[in-house]
Formats: sequence, C-alpha cells, structure tokens
Amino acid sequence: LKYDVVEYPDLLQKMAKEGRKAVVQEMIPRPLLVDGFKWDMRIYVVLTSVDPLTAYIYNDGLARFCTKPYEEPDEDNLD
Repeated sequence: LKYDVVEYPDLLQKMAKEGRKAVVQEMIPRPLLVDGFKWDMRIYVVLTSVDPLTAYIYNDGLARFCTKPYEEPDEDNLD
C-alpha cells in the first residue's frame, strides 16, 4: 500500500504503535537531472521509536542513475 505521509501525518506513528513495518519514500515531481538523466540517492534509516523519536542512519548510501534520458511523464510513457 502507498500512502502520502503529508496527507496522513499520523500514519507512521500509528503503524509504529501497531508494530507494522513500512518503507517511506518521497517522489519529486520535477526531478534533478544529471546531464539529462534522472537519478536518486538512498539513505537507509531505521526508526525504532516515535515517542521519543529514535532513528539510526546507516553509514553507507546508494546513488542510482538511469541509462535512458529523462522524459516527462505522459500517457505514452507510463507503464
């Protein structure tokens, strides 16, 4: 299931209290491009408590680059 954290601000806290697991990501409507290619950077964080807020950030991250030039979404390229 996908939820917008901004639209449902208490959702993560509720899921944490229920012991449920979640992956949270934010999609950017106008992505930053590197030489016309879309890319993303992932940073891994484990949230172990909401009250008090306790989070651990993994030291290593990940950068990924697309192999095809970015095209804005339209009806012909959404698959």
